[in-house]
Amino acid sequence: MVRWLICLLPIGILIGQDDGLPPNFVYLDPIEDFYARSPVELEIIVTDRNEIEEVILFYRFNDANEFSKLEMHVSYQPVIYNVEIPLDEVESGLIQYYFWAKDEYDNGATWPSGGEDMPVVLPVYPLKKEKGKPKEEIPRLVDGFQAPEELEDNLPYYLEIGMLAPFFEVTQEEGVPIVVISVYDSENIVILESTKLLIDGYEVSSFNSPDMITYIPQDPFKPGYHIIRYETKNNAGEILFKEFSFFMHEKIIDESEIKETSWKDAIKFKGNLGWNTDYDPSPNRPIDTHKINSSVKFQLGEYKFNLSGLMNTHIYDADAREEATHRQPSSRVKIKMNSPYIDFHYGDNSPEFSEFSLKGTRVRGSSTKLKWGTWETSFVSGETKHWVRNGFNQISSWDSLLQYHPGDQVYSNGVIWESNTLNPAGSFPDSSITDAWTVVIESEYTPVANDICMVIEPAMYGYDPIDGGET
Repeated sequence: MVRWLICLLPIGILIGQDDGLPPNFVYLDPIEDFYARSPVELEIIVTDRNEIEEVILFYRFNDANEFSKLEMHVSYQPVIYNVEIPLDEVESGLIQYYFWAKDEYDNGATWPSGGEDMPVVLPVYPLKKEKGKPKEEIPRLVDGFQAPEELEDNLPYYLEIGMLAPFFEVTQEEGVPIVVISVYDSENIVILESTKLLIDGYEVSSFNSPDMITYIPQDPFKPGYHIIRYETKNNAGEILFKEFSFFMHEKIIDESEIKETSWKDAIKFKGNLGWNTDYDPSPNRPIDTHKINSSVKFQLGEYKFNLSGLMNTHIYDADAREEATHRQPSSRVKIKMNSPYIDFHYGDNSPEFSEFSLKGTRVRGSSTKLKWGTWETSFVSGETKHWVRNGFNQISSWDSLLQYHPGDQVYSNGVIWESNTLNPAGSFPDSSITDAWTVVIESEYTPVANDICMVIEPAMYGYDPIDGGET
């Protein structure tokens, strides 16, 4: 009796320990097709030597970016887990899904083994038509389109290739159809690296896996018949291929849905006008500031136009307007015309040149870019800095030796005087003594000898060095 207890004790410890292995899956094919607005029920067998802690279904429809998930529960047998996707989530097109499970020791696995990178892909058919409604027959042959006479196929019986999507007939209203080819290679004869997908004789960039070929076209297919060709090589170097076809119907426009197109819609016209006013009683700030901005966009064929303008001004504050004339202009005007072969910009723009030229520099003027394939050439004409016109008044200090005429202005004792009459030499400007002089303004400046003044360059202060003269 003691011997039996000693033997059973290590066996029990061994069985209760973590085996380090993830759960095993046995996939159960759905017994019914999937339809939009109908619940989708999925089942799978999950086994493990340890207790199964959790089984999750990850799924998504069509081009959704993220997978949704639902917890699966034990069904009519302990190893069978099932789940039902609610009908309000089911959309026509394609469903992609995979399973994930873990045991009580957090040993997890997915089926298929690739998880979200290689999920199961199955079609979801549109809504079933209600009984009593007339059924529209989709024509198999359409005038003006030639159906392919035969489709090539040299696959051996043990290599099964099928087209899950698109359906044989597709309408342009359904959007861009995805191409999905299923592969069942039971003998492992296919060399995956040699597999390629051709559409109408042109090779496309598809995602290839051992059991699935997927391709998402960038643009809709043109109306008519299209041939999809699966091509690969086997271990012996032989080329294997199989062709499929589908028909894209022309878009049918209901006359009741046709709306009159205005000239704004025809040229894609967009525009806006704004006026912003600001009042500031601060003594060192402009009393009023007004900003008026506007923009207009429209398109004529392949030519796109963009016009915009910004004006800053002061209506009430005359001093602020005068000061603005001695600063860099803050108003902006931009005119842009873009087309496949030529771009023309006028106003304030930043040319896209290299790091060694004008890249990032704002140029006020015109720029033209000529384009032909990968070749581009630009011509830029304008200014990167706008010179402010210089202006100054020269007033001399009063000199007792000079004679002053009516209208002459002189500086004396912190005051600027203007002569009213012909003043003889030595006539000191003083309004309290005589009416010969009139005070113009009391100045805050004092005279400084020329040998003390420093010579400055007008360009250092943004003034025009040509028209500004010497100051």
